[in-house]
Amino acid sequence: MALIRTLTVKKLDSSRVFYDKFHFKKRFNHLTRTSTIWNREMSCKRSKHPVNCKIALITGGSVGIGYEFAKSMLQCGLKGVVLGDVREKDGKRAAEEFNETFGENKAFFLKCDVTKGEELENLFKYCIDKYKTIDIVINNAGLLQDKYWSLEIDVNVKGVIHGTLLGFEYMGKHKKGKGGSIVNVASIYGLQQAHGCPVYNGTKAFVIRFSDAMSNEYYENLTGVKVFTICPGVTDTNMIDESAKYGLQGFGDVGKILSDALANLPSQPAEACGRCLLKMLCADENGSIWVIEESECYEVKLPDRHTLRGCDDD
Repeated sequence: MALIRTLTVKKLDSSRVFYDKFHFKKRFNHLTRTSTIWNREMSCKRSKHPVNCKIALITGGSVGIGYEFAKSMLQCGLKGVVLGDVREKDGKRAAEEFNETFGENKAFFLKCDVTKGEELENLFKYCIDKYKTIDIVINNAGLLQDKYWSLEIDVNVKGVIHGTLLGFEYMGKHKKGKGGSIVNVASIYGLQQAHGCPVYNGTKAFVIRFSDAMSNEYYENLTGVKVFTICPGVTDTNMIDESAKYGLQGFGDVGKILSDALANLPSQPAEACGRCLLKMLCADENGSIWVIEESECYEVKLPDRHTLRGCDDD
């Protein structure tokens, strides 16, 4: 590789060879970037990882868990990702970081409020426009603010329902798609009582049961789409940090009860959720429910109602 240029200097009898540091650095960076992109394209053809060469759409993808979902998949060969979020500044920054790290056009951002049906559907149309297809939909946008319980239901329940239905609409074989995966983000609070945030508690329990129902073989056979649920434990995000301010109104200091309860649970970095997502997608078990707590990822099973029956009076 010609990384050293020969320059003729006037008033000298012979040419001298100069090491052009700037030229070397520029040329080296170009070659390194080209080689990296080529290697990724080749590995895309060889890798058997379930996210390799796929296109993903993530709501609430600008920061925290959603950001780590995108990052972990890109590290494993994801072809591209569209991030939707109400946090425009963070979303644009995230897409820029991913494109700088993983290559041009690896990530795009579109401002999206999941409580507004038109904006959410536009996110799906935007993904099709950029990548021509969608393979993985992650309904991650969520709210822990019982103080604004109506909005919380709109985000955590209606947003997940609509995002799931759009996932079937744009990926389902019954709609001339090729099938795909839908991941709905619940919480460990969907699996236990959490009286410090009863509305949030209910919305996350809904996500688990709704996703379980939509994973029935009837839907999979019709559409080729699988549905998974992921339940993070206490994770280092702004949602947890601000929880005390948004307690249900009219019930004393319930916000502090919630904050104290969260503080007493083991926390984990958001990166742990990204690792668990990959493990779940590799297992590829339709309807599976996964918990991430203390950075440990494991599958859980919902009990059959008959096993919950108490003792008979007689």
